[in-house]
Amino acid sequence: MSFQAMPFLYLNMGGEMAYILEQRLQAQNVGNEKSVKVLCDIVAVMLGNSFLDELFEPKEMMSRQGLRQFFEQIAHSSVMRLNEASMDKLFDLMIMAVKYQFLLCKEPSELVLVTMNHIDGMKAIFQSNQQILSHLNYANTLLMDHFGDTPLWQMAIIRSELLTFLLGARVKVSLMLREHKQMEDGRFVLFPEGEQIELPYNAVVPGSVRYVENGALVRSENFPVDEHFKVSPDSYQVKKIFFNFLFL
Repeated sequence: MSFQAMPFLYLNMGGEMAYILEQRLQAQNVGNEKSVKVLCDIVAVMLGNSFLDELFEPKEMMSRQGLRQFFEQIAHSSVMRLNEASMDKLFDLMIMAVKYQFLLCKEPSELVLVTMNHIDGMKAIFQSNQQILSHLNYANTLLMDHFGDTPLWQMAIIRSELLTFLLGARVKVSLMLREHKQMEDGRFVLFPEGEQIELPYNAVVPGSVRYVENGALVRSENFPVDEHFKVSPDSYQVKKIFFNFLFL
C-alpha cells in the first residue's frame, strides 16, 4: 500500500475535469466571459494552495464514491449546476481517461510526466489568468519537490495503488470505441495488433537470454518473439493525451 498516490489521482482527474467542462461549455455556445468565470471558479477551489499542501501529505486513498462527491462539490462551487446523470457521466469520463493514461505509462516514473501534462493542459486553458496560473505553478512545484527524484520501486507501488483504485472501471466511451482504443466490454486496447510496442528508455528488447558469471557476460542466446518492440529515444518522452470528450 502507498500513502502517496492521492496527488496523482486528484491532479490528473482535475485536469480532465477542467478539459471536459471547457469542451462542454463550448459545445453549448456559452459566452466566453461566462465560460471563463465558471472554469476559473472551479479550478480556484480545486487547486487552492492550502488544499494542495494538504493533498501532498501522506494519506490513504479516498473511496471512489467519496471522490465523486468531492468533485461534485468542486463543480458546484461555480454558478454551473449539474444534475446527477450529468455528474455521473462527467466522473465516468474522468475516471476512464485517467485510467487509460496510467495504463499507457511504459514505466511507473511516467506518472509524473502524465501529471505534468495535465497541469500544462490546464495552463493552456487559463493562460490569461495569473491567479490560476499561480496555483498551477505551485502544484507543479509540489509535484517535482515530492516526486522528482522518487525511486522507481516506490513509483511502482504508487502506480499499483492507482490501478487498484481504478480496477473494475469499464465504462464505454464512444470516442475511444470509434478510435479502437476500447473494446465493447470496456477494456482498453493497449497494444494494437501490428503496431510496435514501445519500451521504456534504456530497456532491453525481449528476445535474448544473457548468462552472467562473476559479474561478466559469458554468453547469450536469442529466441523468436511474435511482437515488434522499439525503445523510447529518451526518458522524458511521453505523449500528451487529451480526449475531446463531450457529455450530455
